[in-house]
Amino acid sequence: MKKVKGFLILSVIGIGIVLLVWNASTQTFLVEKEIREIEELSKFDDRNILLPTYAPFKIHEVDYEELYSGGRAIKDNEIVYVDEENLDYLTPKIHYHSYDKPNREMEVFIVKSLDNIIYDEIVEFGDGLKGFYRVHQTRQFFVWEQDSVFIDMVVTTEDEAQLLSVEEIVKIAESFKKLDTGTT
Repeated sequence: MKKVKGFLILSVIGIGIVLLVWNASTQTFLVEKEIREIEELSKFDDRNILLPTYAPFKIHEVDYEELYSGGRAIKDNEIVYVDEENLDYLTPKIHYHSYDKPNREMEVFIVKSLDNIIYDEIVEFGDGLKGFYRVHQTRQFFVWEQDSVFIDMVVTTEDEAQLLSVEEIVKIAESFKKLDTGTT
């Protein structure tokens, strides 16, 4: 009887350890359900889509937007995009919202190239990655190249006195993983 109890206790402990290890190794994206519902991300077959799996604040909502940087023309007294289907002119932007105090927002832009990076500090992190960090009032900027794309991350905090530390910004950057959109 004692052997059966001992075996059961060890089995329960073993299963608990396996579940803890499995849970720690399967990193999910922030607000993953909502992220996977953004169908527009699948059209970006020309680049890897990398998104964060960590933030030091709770995410309550996420928005998606595409920024267009190509040519424009006037047609029927309206400005129209000349080449809006060309992925070279589109930048996906994921906007994460936190409504806890202090309010924070995190914007992630995924681009193929950058013309100019303004920074205050270069931070080495991860596996040989180099990030460009700067602060402007309540906004913290961190830009780096990973898996053939540039990630431009901006964290805005409502109170300048409660900005995240550079170490926390880097921890967010280190959490970025490739999102499988079925195209890349």
